[in-house]
Amino acid sequence: MAAARGELRDGMRVEWDVPIVMDDGLVLRADVFRPPEDGRYPVILSYGPYAKGLAFQDGYPSAWQRMVAEHPDVPHGSTNKYQAWEVVDPEKWVPEGYACVRVDSRGAGRSPGHIDHFSPRETQDFYQCIEWAGKQRWSSGKVGLNGISYYGINQWHVASLQPPHLAAMCIWEGAADWYRDMTHHGGILCSFWANWYDLQVKTVQYGLGERGPRSRVSGALVCGDETLSDKQLAANRCDFGDDILAHPLDDDYHKARSPQWESVTVPFLSAANWGGQGLHPRGNFEGFVRAASREKWLEVHGIEHWTHFYTDYGRKLQLRFFDHFLKGKGDWAAQPPVQLQVRHLDRFVERHENEWPLARTKWVKMYLHPDGQLKGAAAAESRNVAFEALGDGLTFISEPVVKEAEITGPLAAHLTVSSTTTDADLFVVFRVFTPDLREVTFMGAIDPHTPIAQGWLRASHRKLDQQLTEPWRPYHTHDESQPLEPGKPVTLDIEIWPTSIVVPPGYRLALSVRGRDYEWQKSTGARLSNFKNELRGCGPFLHTGDSMKLYGFWRSLATYRVRVALALKGLKAEEISIDLLKGKQMSEDYLAVNPQGVVPALIIDEGGPPLFQSLAIIEYLNETQPQPPLLPQDPRGRARVRGLALIAAADGHPLITPRIRNYLEKEMRQDESARNRWLAHWTMRALEAIESHLANERETGRFCHGDQLTIADICVVSQLIGALAYFNCDTSSVPRAMRIYSTCMEMDAFSRAHPLKQQAAGAHH
Repeated sequence: MAAARGELRDGMRVEWDVPIVMDDGLVLRADVFRPPEDGRYPVILSYGPYAKGLAFQDGYPSAWQRMVAEHPDVPHGSTNKYQAWEVVDPEKWVPEGYACVRVDSRGAGRSPGHIDHFSPRETQDFYQCIEWAGKQRWSSGKVGLNGISYYGINQWHVASLQPPHLAAMCIWEGAADWYRDMTHHGGILCSFWANWYDLQVKTVQYGLGERGPRSRVSGALVCGDETLSDKQLAANRCDFGDDILAHPLDDDYHKARSPQWESVTVPFLSAANWGGQGLHPRGNFEGFVRAASREKWLEVHGIEHWTHFYTDYGRKLQLRFFDHFLKGKGDWAAQPPVQLQVRHLDRFVERHENEWPLARTKWVKMYLHPDGQLKGAAAAESRNVAFEALGDGLTFISEPVVKEAEITGPLAAHLTVSSTTTDADLFVVFRVFTPDLREVTFMGAIDPHTPIAQGWLRASHRKLDQQLTEPWRPYHTHDESQPLEPGKPVTLDIEIWPTSIVVPPGYRLALSVRGRDYEWQKSTGARLSNFKNELRGCGPFLHTGDSMKLYGFWRSLATYRVRVALALKGLKAEEISIDLLKGKQMSEDYLAVNPQGVVPALIIDEGGPPLFQSLAIIEYLNETQPQPPLLPQDPRGRARVRGLALIAAADGHPLITPRIRNYLEKEMRQDESARNRWLAHWTMRALEAIESHLANERETGRFCHGDQLTIADICVVSQLIGALAYFNCDTSSVPRAMRIYSTCMEMDAFSRAHPLKQQAAGAHH
């Protein structure tokens, strides 16, 4: 890479691609913006993956256009040539007497290396960049950190290492806990990070070189001077989504990417967004409450995730904070510990407080009633109320409030829940409705129709950390899975992230309990250029299954197997019909999805490659969603279960597919009677082989393998559906398999997935 070069331009001394050598010899690259006069200046530093040379306007055009159109103070007073995503504009900070340093993190932008986000290696790099900046001849020795999101999250992490030259930090909408805030809400996997990696990191990875953009200011290649092959690029980055999938509990992987609150002692300003549900605000609040720092402040605002960082409101607040700690001047010493923009229906009202949660909070309990009401008194008698896990859930709504009510602070839900399965995902939404029952939503950090507050919990993750749990904020350990016993009630305490809303008289409060993500509407048309999905109420912070598409056919037994597995895992996939009877599996469009021309195929996320073959799909679902487990723990047991499954799926089923039937009819000239004898013969041969195993092996129990439902049961049931519903076979020779079939068909996951119960089946009868 070319050596660093400097120039005077736009009232700043700019040095491009300044080398910073890490302890392992790798050289990171930074751009430095400082006043033109020689001197020693305090430093505002950021370190992250979004490419220091990529203009905000080029990388995130829809966000930029919305922000400058609605907030003219953002572009005012700057040429905006140096604006970059989620970091300070040097044209507004250098004239205030600061040096601004932007570092491309390892493997991103113009810094070579291997990308491994939030890893200990990356945090150590950040530490060394801080120390480098504190020792430069143009530095006063005091380094402040400032930035949004990624550039805030990693501040919590590096502060845990206590760099000597770190004097203050401003975490503007920055999550903290890698597990609870970011990857697993209540233990439920969030699909955001895998999608984010594709759109916001891989697109600016070092080594794209000539295939990447050029800086509109320096003319340099944003992603380094080398142009690497796709294979080389892949080798230089972690398998981010798969790494997260491989760690469903809060283990050492997550702890290494989370702060140690007792070690965070530097002064800080933590700025949260009421509408940031699904990513950042929990970290901002937790940091303010739990960090060991004696000098700490909390600010909370609304509207988009990035906007107030750049508005005069946010920039001047940051400037006052850094002037105090990096220059020793200004009026920040009189700043109250908490500054809230209290949310009303049509405005925000600024108010100062001394603590969080507010000491004068009147904690109010409200009770869910079986008739769907939300009341201040408990129901006279308790009663069960049921809902479909993948339906719209239940909503409990209050009477109109009599006088204005402010709800500012954290919330929690205490529920008693049972399920027909061994696990259940709970999505809890706190809502407000107008007198005519229209829902009140707000422009959130990302989504324009964000509800008032949300919480999540996977029932098997209900174990509480008794030392950290507060009545207003349950804290779960997430260190083990405790499966449900079907039909047996358990108590769940669900954290609902902090919120603020002033509710006018006549409006109603509501709590929705669901088994899937909140949706304001089925379709909104709202999108941003840096996210894959349509914004329907939760922004990009969706949970596994919401973006999946299952290509199948109502009659297909292989599709049935996947349909059952999805239901057992509590996952939802949009099913797209490929009519095998009309040969649609050989259409050009479907062959682009699955070149084999068979169903099923499962798309995990938009634009991603398909998974194919039913057993491979089910194994993937089992690995990424461990509860309920569909394979035994022991190697011998797993081998037995897979063997039984393969008798049905690989030996029996391939001989009865439409391809075989068509061949018998058209090539072998077999009449319908002969074809049916063939189909019945091979169907029963597979089932009788399975029956022999079930009869002669001691591992057989309530199901194929003991009392645990497994992949084998799914495959046996699918084979029996063919025998009973399609070929009218005499199954008296397989009594054990039939007993298992009957047991499984008592379960919703099996019975509702039955081919003859699918909507498309009606058109063929």
